[in-house]
Amino acid sequence: VQEYSTDEILEVFQCREVLETLALRLTMERLERSVDREAALERINQEIALSDGEDAFSGFVGRNSGIHDFWIKGSGNHRLIALMESLNDVLLHDRNMSAMDQQRRQEIIAEHREIFEAVRAMDQERAPAALSRHIQNGYRYSLKIRRK
Repeated sequence: VQEYSTDEILEVFQCREVLETLALRLTMERLERSVDREAALERINQEIALSDGEDAFSGFVGRNSGIHDFWIKGSGNHRLIALMESLNDVLLHDRNMSAMDQQRRQEIIAEHREIFEAVRAMDQERAPAALSRHIQNGYRYSLKIRRK
C-alpha cells in the first residue's frame, strides 16, 4: 500500500479544498437552471442515506466517492474534473483509511448531510463552507491516523 508524506497530504488537501468548493459552486449554479434539479437532489440524498446503512467497506468508499462526484462532475468544468482525477490516488487512499473508522464514517455522513441541506436550500455561502469544513476535518483525520 502506497504511503504519502505529510507534505504530500497537505498539498493534496489544499488543492482539493479549492477545487471542490469551486466545483460545488458551479454545480449549484447549474442546478438553479436545471429542470431536473429535484431529481438530481433526490439522487444525492439517496446516496447519503444509503451510505449510512452501508456495512461493506468498499461500498462505503464507493458511495462517498459518488457523493463527491455529484459536485465534481456536476460542475461541467472538464479541466477541473481532470485536475481532481489527478489527485485520486491520494484521495482514494484517504477515503479507504477513513472508512475503517466507524466514528469517522458517522462524521462523514453527518458532514455530507450538512452539505446536502445547504445545496438543497441553494445557499451559495453555507454549502461551500460546509464542504470546506468537511475537507478540513478529513485532513485532520488523515494526519491523526498517520501519527498513530
